[in-house]
Amino acid sequence: MKTLALIILYCFFISAFCIAQTKEDHKIKIAENPQYYTISGRITDKSSGSPVPFVNVYISNLGKGAVSDTNGIYKITGSKPGNYEIKFSFIGYKDVLKYIQLSSETELNVTMELSFTELESVTVTPGIYNIAATEPTMNSLTSREILQSPNFAKDINRTLRVIPGFANNDISAKPRIRGGQWDETATYIDNFEIYEPYHFEEADGLASIFNTDNAKDIIISTGGFSARYTDKMSGIIEVKAPDYVTKNQVSISVDFLNASVSGKLKINDKTSVLYGFRRGYLDLLMNVTDTRTKISPVYYDAWCKVNYQIDPSNILSLNFLKAKNDFNLTVPASLNENTYFHNIKNNNYIWMNWKWLPAKNYYALTTLGYQDLYANSDNHFIQSINPDNIDKRLGQILILTQNHLWNTGSDNSLEFGFELKKFQEYYRFNEIRYDLYNSSPNDVLIDTIDVNSHNNGFTFASFIQDTWSITRKINILPGIRISRQSYSRRWYAAPRIAVKAELLSNLSLRIAYGIYYQPDNFEKLKSFEGQSTPLSSSNECIQYTSSLDYKLNYTNFKIEVYYKNYLHLTDDFRYDVYNRIPFIID
Repeated sequence: MKTLALIILYCFFISAFCIAQTKEDHKIKIAENPQYYTISGRITDKSSGSPVPFVNVYISNLGKGAVSDTNGIYKITGSKPGNYEIKFSFIGYKDVLKYIQLSSETELNVTMELSFTELESVTVTPGIYNIAATEPTMNSLTSREILQSPNFAKDINRTLRVIPGFANNDISAKPRIRGGQWDETATYIDNFEIYEPYHFEEADGLASIFNTDNAKDIIISTGGFSARYTDKMSGIIEVKAPDYVTKNQVSISVDFLNASVSGKLKINDKTSVLYGFRRGYLDLLMNVTDTRTKISPVYYDAWCKVNYQIDPSNILSLNFLKAKNDFNLTVPASLNENTYFHNIKNNNYIWMNWKWLPAKNYYALTTLGYQDLYANSDNHFIQSINPDNIDKRLGQILILTQNHLWNTGSDNSLEFGFELKKFQEYYRFNEIRYDLYNSSPNDVLIDTIDVNSHNNGFTFASFIQDTWSITRKINILPGIRISRQSYSRRWYAAPRIAVKAELLSNLSLRIAYGIYYQPDNFEKLKSFEGQSTPLSSSNECIQYTSSLDYKLNYTNFKIEVYYKNYLHLTDDFRYDVYNRIPFIID
């Protein structure tokens, strides 16, 4: 009996132990395999409400994610309960961050807003300065510094006096970069090269034709610039206008020389308009002065830009720019001068930019534009013999450029593209004047200049350059630019290379070498010297540039060494009609 009781008691303990072990195993199993939930939803465009496909949805805490389908639907399964940050990202849209506490099946719908961001390569070359509306970086100025710079006419080029190596005088806005002449500098506005970017070139360029109120960024290259830029020998001025508008805005201002109005208009989430109009009133000031010599410089410029976001990967912009001058100068016969000058200039520019991102690491920009240049002058100077000299110019230029940027890896960016310009020019110049160079009191010589020419032709250039990060602190930018003109004798190959080394966290060294070939200015021949066709050879320039940059808190220190060796095929300082006007004004 005792044996039976012991057997029953033993079986009871064994059963209890097995039941307890089963319960414990169940608890462990529950702990090891908790409840999993699904996060799903639909992603739509904020402005149109249409679905956004191929959006990356990523949970960083879990290291897992999904991609939305063609209907904008996404689903992430097998997620544990907890607090998570979910990131929604896609090219052409602003990133969206959502925070959720996951404790059950969750539906999370998201709207995304359009945003277009250009890919950028590493800045390597020295002599680069950026005037921006954003916070300053190395070699940069803020938009506040633009307004507070020594600039009395809301003029882009007068603003740039604060840049080392950049100079213009009190009368002229034309830039002289590191000893070069004004025509050795290219001016870009919103990716389009502008010919004749100054008011009153006959008076040495009183003001540039673009108002600082309309600029978002100004990038200045004072030497050692890369193969991507045009065939100039001294520098580049690149003005960028805004690509989007966040709110409607109108501003009116009056300064020493101009009255201007500018504005921004947001039509919808895809379309925006920017505009500006400026009228100089220097002629009104001069009319109230009591002088026998009458000078009446009338000028104005108008600009408009329309931005349109086609889809997340494509954006179009259309620019219109007009600049008009009416310059009158009269010296009365009582002063025995018998001098008068009347010049009308009317230039029109229209161009379109198409920015597109066919892939996340690939960016392209296509620019197509047209320039119509017109100038007509009647004049008579002291040296003139005939009563009415003629100086008339008509020009049309069609420009197509294509630039590509391909980020081939984390340490490499490849840029390449081409530029094609088709031009047609008409020149009519007639003057009979005394030869001041060769005449003597006993032998007075006469110059007779008569030019009646029509020129048609093209220029072509292509480039390729590679920004290569050898290490985290050393970057190298090799490149080459190849160019040819219909009126030139041969192809020109211009190799260029730059190196940037970060010596310390706040100390960097930049070195650059480059060859630059500048063809003759087909848009403005020296007709006053009898030139009727562009020169067949190009000017040549070799640049050596190095700089040492040190940044301490909000102060930048820069030491730069620059050497230029260049050959001019013609004398830029010959006596001509454009150099007579500043002398008379002075």
